[in-house]
Amino acid sequence: MFGTGELSWGISNGWSLYGGILRGGDYNALSLGIGRDLMFLGALSFDATHSRVRLPWGRSYAQWGFLSTELFEKLRRSTIGQVTFAGYRFSEQDFMTMSEYLDARSYGTRSNGNGKEMYTVNLNKHFRKLELSSYIKL
Repeated sequence: MFGTGELSWGISNGWSLYGGILRGGDYNALSLGIGRDLMFLGALSFDATHSRVRLPWGRSYAQWGFLSTELFEKLRRSTIGQVTFAGYRFSEQDFMTMSEYLDARSYGTRSNGNGKEMYTVNLNKHFRKLELSSYIKL
């Protein structure tokens, strides 16, 4: 079982601070970041994540996973809906994502720290007349 929580605060003039936690079993992560509203261009944000992991065979990892998280989000209410592109890069070899933790716990091995980047595209659309929302993650 795992749980997650997040909080954001609009500072002023299009700037926001945000953070979140992810806890599950022996995996804990804390993220902190800053975002900027770019008006008609969308939004851009950067954050850092610290994870603390304890694997079943006793090995522990505690590391900041930081290089950058770039998030571009564009909202077009008329036709598309919301389109989000996110690129994640982690610079520390011992940093573990929740997915890597679950793999290590299930298979008893740890990845070598390569492949620390991920890109996602999310599409959201609300159909007001049908009172229906759709979500696609690529």
